[in-house]
Amino acid sequence: MGNGAAKANKGGEGGRGYFQRLQPADVGKDQYVLLVWLESGNNLPLVNVAGETNPSIRFYLEPAIEGRKKQKQDSSLKFRTTSPEWVPAERFEFIVPKVSSDDFDQEDVKLLIQVSNRNVARADTHAAFGVIRINSLDLSGKKETKKIHLSMCSDGSPCPDSSYLNLTTQLMPKIQAFDVAYDLIWEYARVAPGSTHSIPTDVDPDLGDPGKYSDETGSVFAMRFDDIAPAIPAGYEVSKSWSIESTSFNADGWQFTSLGFKSERWMDEHVQIARFCRRRWTRECRRSITETNNPLDSVRFHIAKIPVPPQIPPGTGPKKSSHNQHNAKEKRSIGLLFCGCGGPCGGSSSYDAE
Repeated sequence: MGNGAAKANKGGEGGRGYFQRLQPADVGKDQYVLLVWLESGNNLPLVNVAGETNPSIRFYLEPAIEGRKKQKQDSSLKFRTTSPEWVPAERFEFIVPKVSSDDFDQEDVKLLIQVSNRNVARADTHAAFGVIRINSLDLSGKKETKKIHLSMCSDGSPCPDSSYLNLTTQLMPKIQAFDVAYDLIWEYARVAPGSTHSIPTDVDPDLGDPGKYSDETGSVFAMRFDDIAPAIPAGYEVSKSWSIESTSFNADGWQFTSLGFKSERWMDEHVQIARFCRRRWTRECRRSITETNNPLDSVRFHIAKIPVPPQIPPGTGPKKSSHNQHNAKEKRSIGLLFCGCGGPCGGSSSYDAE
């Protein structure tokens, strides 16, 4: 999950439309979190008045949760293709209304999917639709690969069987949803005008470049990486250090544009007119102490943290007496150090073991 509240960004090739990054305070105790990774599309039924095929995907979660705006999120825009790929996959986060064994199947909770086509006038044409019913998903937090066939085109006709989206979904309770925190930073560079290669050069503030790095939304810039990198969340440990995400066209992860660092239109392939480029740095942090409802889990965690004396190689330690060699088992009273609440156990709390 993210380290900030819901964030917004304008859509563009390689950029993002509106999306949200959830915090624990955003999700009710009995609510679930749905993660969706958008990976690719196949034979999307797109056509517009200009003869262009520029797909983008919009997700809606229904019904709306009381007290919150409708959860609507957009993918980036892809140009000139009916079989787009989002590499790396784009992630979306949704709050799912209260789930219980009694009313979950009865409540019509669903994720609506709308495939749109951006035309030259920059208005969207709704091209096709799909749906995921939440009660069809695994409730245990298991990731599931989905092929979502598009059920209806904008003119009311059925879509071809070959028209579908490839997604990965993960539905999980709040207590599990925030075990992992994901962070993303954009790095920017320039490309020499008219260059036939994609070797980047450094940014130049004298030319009006806003900075070398930005946050995930592309709205906050800085010249130094450390000035834009978010702090590690309290209670988390880094499980995957900052690294570059490659794209399907560029192993170094660069995307290109001719329209400036704040452009909405970024392409994965280098073109000769491109003068600006950017790439993603990502980090993954995992919660070091997992909250549970079982007090024994807390005890097990603290016992696991007790330092264990180093093992002594065989034959190097002190010799045992013949009495101890014939009587290896010893009875001991083991005192418990921590209770489930995290406080120290009483001095009389112990158990016998051999």
